[in-house]
Amino acid sequence: MSRHRKESWRKGKIAVILVLLITVGCSAPAAFGGADRGQVSSRKKVGLNLKLSGGAGYLLNGMGDLNTYRLGRIAWAERLDQEPGYSSALNWGRPWFVPDLSADIIVNIGDHIGFGFGAGLIQGQSKGVHSIKYSGQGNDWWSGEPYEETGRTEEDYTFELTAVPIKFDLYFFQPLKSSGTISLFAHAGVGYYFGKLTKSLDGHGESQIDYFGYMYADKWDSKLEEKAKGHVLGYHGGLGLEFKISRTISLCSEVFARYVDCNDWRGDLKYSFRSSSKAGDDLGGWEEQNSEETVNWKGSMWTYKIYDGYHDFTDTYMYILPEKPQDSDFEQVRKSALNLNAFGIVFSVKFHFDLF
Repeated sequence: MSRHRKESWRKGKIAVILVLLITVGCSAPAAFGGADRGQVSSRKKVGLNLKLSGGAGYLLNGMGDLNTYRLGRIAWAERLDQEPGYSSALNWGRPWFVPDLSADIIVNIGDHIGFGFGAGLIQGQSKGVHSIKYSGQGNDWWSGEPYEETGRTEEDYTFELTAVPIKFDLYFFQPLKSSGTISLFAHAGVGYYFGKLTKSLDGHGESQIDYFGYMYADKWDSKLEEKAKGHVLGYHGGLGLEFKISRTISLCSEVFARYVDCNDWRGDLKYSFRSSSKAGDDLGGWEEQNSEETVNWKGSMWTYKIYDGYHDFTDTYMYILPEKPQDSDFEQVRKSALNLNAFGIVFSVKFHFDLF
């Protein structure tokens, strides 16, 4: 297990343990002393509640191996910028926050205990743009004649990670006033997360070589699309305050922690490449050539490294492959682990319905 996954697992466990301790602490007064203080009704009521929530979570490690891949591409852009004749800049910031929406049905048994069942929507995005320019001179390896070369390339990275959790929670409520208008609540639970990853890399560029009278020009564009799905069990919990503004409506605010890490993503990869080139001299006689190729396959998403001897650099990759890479050039091969581990805050509207 990699260092960042161990750290993420450790933080996730700590968050869930803290939430569980808090929930037990909130429920203890109800179990042992709440009735003596007049905070518990002698009649155990059963109520149904609809809770609609929205907020944002602070990502702990940039969605796992997506951040590993992003840092690898930044390191490559910086290494390429050191090469003679190259100008390389990658603008790709770390993803920090993800929106968090959910709808929950909570059944209260008395004033202190509740059970919740619900679903949510979590979506994280990450985008980057890599611009490369090149200019240089050299000598043809065959004829020894000098030449000048210029070129530019732009690559656009787009990632979108979406998860739909089906959640189950245990709630504890502790009224802070005898009127019951303000309550402290805590909840902890599990969820089964259905994830979808969409990844695209659009590239285009052009180059020109001048053999001092004989010209070669080339333009190209490419598109890589990957779509993968994964599902895993995750853990979550929260602590908040509820303000009852009427008999049927409450407003809530809470902080939450979530741990969900999936390392089994399967899907499709589609790649297309088109190029157009022409060559000739200043006197005419230009010839044009066009080519196109496509690649399609299914498989699992893998993260790995490959050493580039020409640039003396170990590059990081994350792609869907038909099978696990076995070649000796591939290093640190593992299934890609993507996550939405986060701490955050949500605000809720809660509707109350007394059953009996």
